Amino acid sequence: MNFDQPQNNTENLLKNSLESIENSNLENENKLELALLMLDKKQGVQLGDFKIINSENEKEIIIKEFSEKLLNIIKTLEAIGLKHEIVKELSEDNGIIGFSVLVSKETNTLDKFVKADKEDDDKTFGLIVGYPASAVDAYGTDKALNIEQELPKAELEKLHSEGVLPFLLFMPSKEHWNEELDWARENQRLIKEKTPKLYKELNQTRE
Repeated sequence: MNFDQPQNNTENLLKNSLESIENSNLENENKLELALLMLDKKQGVQLGDFKIINSENEKEIIIKEFSEKLLNIIKTLEAIGLKHEIVKELSEDNGIIGFSVLVSKETNTLDKFVKADKEDDDKTFGLIVGYPASAVDAYGTDKALNIEQELPKAELEKLHSEGVLPFLLFMPSKEHWNEELDWARENQRLIKEKTPKLYKELNQTRE
């Protein structure tokens, strides 16, 4: 009897899903979010886009662009079997065009995710998308740290050289930013190991 078979199947499914994400037409930021979801660094992710429109011609261009983005997102999610719900259909609201899709592996988690979004429950939302609790608690308060503006220049340059900032994905807290950066470093390590093609693309974008 081969007791390794179920584990091998799971590993193969994960590998195939990560390759599908890497080879998709999604933007790198969306690929990163989905890869971290598949690697269990997040319970859920939000995919979408928003843009201010300045003219009717621009509106038509953006609608076409976003329609293609949304279609690519849904195709990718369905291909790898992820649960999802479009919580904001592609539409215009006060001069802003956008759409939003919430994604999870589990139906129960997706239900909680959608509920948090509808009720503007930032804490539950932040924890579902995998942010450290200390950063979630600091969100929207004067305890949050704007790294680009508030960190000493030498420290900021060090982080840019390290290439960790694209993996941060949230505003850290002033009190625990060092520990929260370790969360980003772990994400960076995982992406480099499990999705090297995406990691290379992210570094090229940074450069």
